[in-house]
Amino acid sequence: MERHWHDSQKFYPQDDGSIVMELQVGNTWEVKRWLIGWGADAELFSPSELREEMKRSAQETFAQYTGREVSA
Repeated sequence: MERHWHDSQKFYPQDDGSIVMELQVGNTWEVKRWLIGWGADAELFSPSELREEMKRSAQETFAQYTGREVSA
């Protein structure tokens, strides 16, 4: 919460100790790459289209490292 990531950022501390961060961005490519860097320590809630992209990317990475095919 101390770091400035984006001019539109808003933080919402949760009762379980986690933090929800809200951003308004025009291009999601950089956000996607940033989230990938956090791995399982971050979860994207919306937009649903980007969440699906993140899911596909994670499945493709898993397949790459395990030799398993990506399921539809």
